[in-house]
Amino acid sequence: IKRPTTAPFAFTSGCINGDGTFSQGTLSGFSNNGGSSVFSITDDGTGNKIMRRTGRNRYSQDLKIALRPDCFQTGSKYRLHIKHMPLGKGSGDEDGSTALGMLIWKKPDNSMGYMHVLWCNEPAFANSWSECYHDLTITVDQANAFFMDLTFGYRQSWALFDVDYDDISVNYLPPPTPVPTPLPTLAPTTAPFAFTSGCINGDGTFSQGTLSGFSNNGGSSVFSITDDGTGNKIMRRTGRNRYSQDLKIALRPDCFQTGSKYRLHIKHMPLGKGSGDEDGSTALGMLIWKKPDNSMGYMHVLWCNEPAFANSWSECYHDLTITVDQANAFFMDLTFGYRQSWALFDVDYDDISVTLAPTG
Repeated sequence: IKRPTTAPFAFTSGCINGDGTFSQGTLSGFSNNGGSSVFSITDDGTGNKIMRRTGRNRYSQDLKIALRPDCFQTGSKYRLHIKHMPLGKGSGDEDGSTALGMLIWKKPDNSMGYMHVLWCNEPAFANSWSECYHDLTITVDQANAFFMDLTFGYRQSWALFDVDYDDISVNYLPPPTPVPTPLPTLAPTTAPFAFTSGCINGDGTFSQGTLSGFSNNGGSSVFSITDDGTGNKIMRRTGRNRYSQDLKIALRPDCFQTGSKYRLHIKHMPLGKGSGDEDGSTALGMLIWKKPDNSMGYMHVLWCNEPAFANSWSECYHDLTITVDQANAFFMDLTFGYRQSWALFDVDYDDISVTLAPTG
């Protein structure tokens, strides 16, 4: 038995413990995730009530949204939705900020759970409303959590502007009604290139003894091919000096077919912890391509929901549906990196591939 699309709580924003339309005149359920910015309810000029946030003094000062775990059902999918408008640019006239978030919950065993939320693929520009959503399938420990919060914030260091918000909701997403359609002619799961890692312009198994197609996305760490102790070849990366020094993977746009879904896959192992013995790092990435009109395209890639721990292999994947301008790009790169400032360890990688995603 599924829960209704709008939970029977005091307000009408689904599983949020508050009113994300702000029509009730209350700010309950919305707060700072660190810092001391000021929240108020104002009019958008049309009679519609919105929430305004002023006095943000650092870009990572996210909005925190209180959720109701008892609204959720294990295995069901929910849509996280928000409208937001930056009320200015960076001090150097920078514009076009991207938004990410985190789902944070206290599990039944009293440990904490963390999951990245990819709110928006497209950037938001000053004084223009942007609408974003993220679909999330609820796990057992999320549905039985003691509490659950959701954050929303900007990833650029110059993003210190005030912000307007509206229509924040978390609602049950019914499964789609199956519609029989003819199967498209799909690209082969392994593209006929020099190596066998699908649409990567290189060998992600490293069995060929080459590092072609893999490089630093900034910085000067050193790549080598080594043995994992079982005779299997892997890639090792040493000398990383900042956490944001991501791995860059060259792709072959002519391998892709518009509208088809591809699976990005990687195995990785942090070879240490933070200097303060921190452990459990999460991974994100970016798809970067040059469009046919010569402009650049950027899309966040949520590689791994679960953290990776020192000296243990983690396996991650992300499914991506290819757009027209991606399939016709002049070039395309994919990055993979860690989001914690202490994550300066060396890393081993293996089985990096981009192949046609399984159906079903």
